[in-house]
Amino acid sequence: LELSQKEKVLSWGMTHKTESHVFQPESKEDFIQIFKFAESNGKKINFRGGGCSYGDASLNDWEILIDISYFNKILDWDYNTGTIKVQSGVTIKQ
Repeated sequence: LELSQKEKVLSWGMTHKTESHVFQPESKEDFIQIFKFAESNGKKINFRGGGCSYGDASLNDWEILIDISYFNKILDWDYNTGTIKVQSGVTIKQ
């Protein structure tokens, strides 16, 4: 695993930006590799789903940003109870 080219990451309101090393894991194993890489290189990790946080919580200048948008599956929906089980990248729109 190598650091990706830094990418400009905009806040939801597009008023703030950071430069981060962005990774888009596609599996649990990818997450494990990223965490091990960050630990061995002294890098901090932050996560970004839909990028719609009012507090711009995902902005992480010069560090690692994990884009979890690929983890956007609705896993289970119980119509009777209204209970839904989703992956972490699901948006309200979905």
